Amino acid sequence: MPRSKIVRYTSREMEEKIRRGEDRTDWARVKAMKDEDIVIDEDAPEPTAEQWAKAIITDRRPPKKNITLRIDPDIIDWFKAKGKGYQTRMNAVLRAYIGLQRKGHRSVAALQRRSVEQGTDRISSEEIDAEIGAVREKRRR
Repeated sequence: MPRSKIVRYTSREMEEKIRRGEDRTDWARVKAMKDEDIVIDEDAPEPTAEQWAKAIITDRRPPKKNITLRIDPDIIDWFKAKGKGYQTRMNAVLRAYIGLQRKGHRSVAALQRRSVEQGTDRISSEEIDAEIGAVREKRRR
């Protein structure tokens, strides 16, 4: 790509373009490019065979599934109040919870059972934090 086609924008101009929904990439021009139009220079050197041999695929998780899930309004409101990406954060919380279960945090599972036995479907974060703190304290001794 000849340097004459490089366009520069200030951060304020970019923010305005994003606000208007304009993409920063001219995809029609990119799709029309031929391999010989791609500039290989010190900023973007061509990968060597050794680099390709050491390449690692980092994310092999299957695609996410769309589901319908009934969640209390206050839970949704709390996650939405944190900003864009609330569903991703909810997924991360669930993944962390599974990680705790797999690592042997039996005390959290015991809290859940106690909650069900008492007829409540809620466990406060304070209860979970206290239980995990107690387990960590036992491990330190």
